[in-house]
Amino acid sequence: MSSVPTHISGPVYLSHDRDHQCSFDSKSETLSAEWFASLFDGLDVLSEELAARIAATSEYRTDIRLAVGDRFISDAFFYDRAFAIPESGRDAIRRFVDAVTAVALEHDTIWATDESNLGQPESLYLALTNTEDVPRYIRYLESCDLDHEVDHGFEICSVVREHGWTPETVALWVARCGTCAGQHGHESEWEAPSGETIEDWAKGSTANRDLLVRLLAANLLHMLNWQEPELVFMQEALEEDGVDIFFNPEKLEPLGLGSSSEAVVGEALAAAKATVAVCVEEKRVPKHWLAALAS
Repeated sequence: MSSVPTHISGPVYLSHDRDHQCSFDSKSETLSAEWFASLFDGLDVLSEELAARIAATSEYRTDIRLAVGDRFISDAFFYDRAFAIPESGRDAIRRFVDAVTAVALEHDTIWATDESNLGQPESLYLALTNTEDVPRYIRYLESCDLDHEVDHGFEICSVVREHGWTPETVALWVARCGTCAGQHGHESEWEAPSGETIEDWAKGSTANRDLLVRLLAANLLHMLNWQEPELVFMQEALEEDGVDIFFNPEKLEPLGLGSSSEAVVGEALAAAKATVAVCVEEKRVPKHWLAALAS
């Protein structure tokens, strides 16, 4: 028997019920500015309450349902960017995606259905709309169980196709090769709209190549999940095992890095070793690997 979704605020409800399916047809639905305002207010309430609600439930699924009149729709309309969402609304979406990411990293991946995660449409909407939100999208992906991905791969590649190669989408490529490789990461199609490969982009300038090396090095260390007591162990692992299997040059070559793979990976490994050496000496751990974007 289907259960009634739990009201959060405004049009926002949560559902844990596999049978309570609903969809959204953007061609037949008109949503008012007032409805959107109430949606964003409701998302803010959900963002504040999400940690407690996830901790209190034993249900496998937690999905969003939105009330429109006397029926429910899903939040899948965020896949359709035809909606003119104001910046204040995007800020509410950002807060929600951040909340989902934080809760999922603390507890576990939050499945919305058997094939999608809570916040998936919202996080992709942000990444497709603004390159500045691509790092947020990467952090969200790192909270997902990509060993059981379904739609994630196509969505990840769509962000690169939308923006072409930028520092942010290069970081997304690195994440897909490493921390977000998941089930199908080494099968991705990475050609940007201009036909430029990641190798072409890296050869475009010394700054581009240096950034790619820094990101690969930082992501490699992040995959090792290091902590201060383990720094010496990580140092030894880098010396003995070299690069992680995900950053093997043979893996990266067909993903667009081409003949540059061996040299770039070699430089990244050397940079990772140098970083660990400094951290061992200073007895500290680095920030999240995406901090390399700002260095």
